[in-house]
Amino acid sequence: MMPSTPRLLHTATVAPSVGVQFRTPTPSMREIVCENIRILCCTREVTRRDLATMLGISYNAVHPIWNHKRKVSAEELWSIAAIFEIPVERFYTLHDWNDSWSWTNPERNTNG
Repeated sequence: MMPSTPRLLHTATVAPSVGVQFRTPTPSMREIVCENIRILCCTREVTRRDLATMLGISYNAVHPIWNHKRKVSAEELWSIAAIFEIPVERFYTLHDWNDSWSWTNPERNTNG
């Protein structure tokens, strides 16, 4: 079951005059791309091992992507977009779990 909020959420900072404040950090482009790959795989029920097989890379190469520790090459990103039949631009946007533009393939949706 997916959590109700994205992993990149809030961090607490303490300011002497104001006390604890919560702010949303600005994620790096690597974090945004990696998080979107993770969300896409979760919504399509694709495991890390499945993703590695689809891309022709080892599981050990997918694990750092999943944890936002490795940049995704342009070739890998194009392959992922082609496999899931979505535009590459979709990976470069910070999305919310309740985004109106669903990660599901429009051709698979039957409610419309």
